[in-house]
Amino acid sequence: MLINNQQERLEAQRRFSAARIKNFDLEQDEVLLRFGRAFADPMRIRILALLASRSMFGQELAEALGVTTPTISHHISLLKRVGLINVRRENSYRHYELNPDGLQTIIENLTVEHLRGLDPSLIAEAESLE
Repeated sequence: MLINNQQERLEAQRRFSAARIKNFDLEQDEVLLRFGRAFADPMRIRILALLASRSMFGQELAEALGVTTPTISHHISLLKRVGLINVRRENSYRHYELNPDGLQTIIENLTVEHLRGLDPSLIAEAESLE
């Protein structure tokens, strides 16, 4: 019985590893990968929460969060790449605001239908294990 469980565990690990290294169509899942990176840090979530209430300058964000402006710039650059933040210049300052269209894009990519469409062969393999 113990050997049987070990063999099952090893087989499950092999399948999991194969699924992880499988090459997905980057175009299809790039939004989700960027989204994951954007939300992988608590500081970025705090920045989004602040910007959800009102737009702010970088220095305001830094003061509100108790960090330096370079730290804010680092996190903002990642959030901008995902399209979650819009930036506009006012004199020599940057004004940041939440981009509702970016949030909508993420929501559209987090549907069950979209996730199923990323790699149908993986779903078929998972269903065959049941």
